[in-house]
Amino acid sequence: MQEADYIIIDFDSTFISKESLDMLAEASLLKDKNHTSIIKQIERITKDGMSGKINFKDSLDQRIKLMNANRQDVLAVSENLKKFISKSFLKNKKFIKNNRHKIYFISGGFREMLLPTLREFGIDEGHIYGNDFLYNSKDEIVGCNHKNPLSFENGKSKILEMLSLEGEIHAIGDGYNDYLLLLSNLSLKGVDGGPNIIEAISYSIIASRKNVRGASKLYDALLPFIKSNDWDEIEISIASLESEIRKIN
Repeated sequence: MQEADYIIIDFDSTFISKESLDMLAEASLLKDKNHTSIIKQIERITKDGMSGKINFKDSLDQRIKLMNANRQDVLAVSENLKKFISKSFLKNKKFIKNNRHKIYFISGGFREMLLPTLREFGIDEGHIYGNDFLYNSKDEIVGCNHKNPLSFENGKSKILEMLSLEGEIHAIGDGYNDYLLLLSNLSLKGVDGGPNIIEAISYSIIASRKNVRGASKLYDALLPFIKSNDWDEIEISIASLESEIRKIN
């Protein structure tokens, strides 16, 4: 695979093994008598958002509404996330530090929760993109800043477009928005050889296991052309997939 000029990494269930917003919910609801049932609701909403059953904006709003979290909860849970860094990233900590200039984190999670963990890997704060909580005068979370494109479906693609990165871009993630990012990335780079497609196949295998909408379709569409080494047909297939993805709401 061609060496990447830039690497885009997701945070939740990728860089860490947990969903940070779900962990915040668990911590903030500990004293609630309906703790167990509310947590199950939040976990279901998270999965529905990842699979594309509900749009990402609604997923965020519904989960925040079910919580009872404040700024102190955010600070405590953010520090605790360091315990759940995925083993593969821990093993490559030196590589990440040495290449931090070309690594960006674009996450549907909340930026202030990402910062403590990513600072330990030397990631510049200007390379970290995430959602923003809205607080009231009592430091209680009351919502999400919807002026931030990451609070919407396909927000990651919009951030990537805004960054205007030139060169080979590799993206690592596991959710539906990462699938949209992958399609956008293929479109931005064009099809000039195998590496883009190999990346797509690798992504689709992982995402299919998590029932991410569209991942199986991507895999099924590209694999026959990989086997036959028919790059013209791959280009046509990608164009078709991009057309289809725009129809998904």
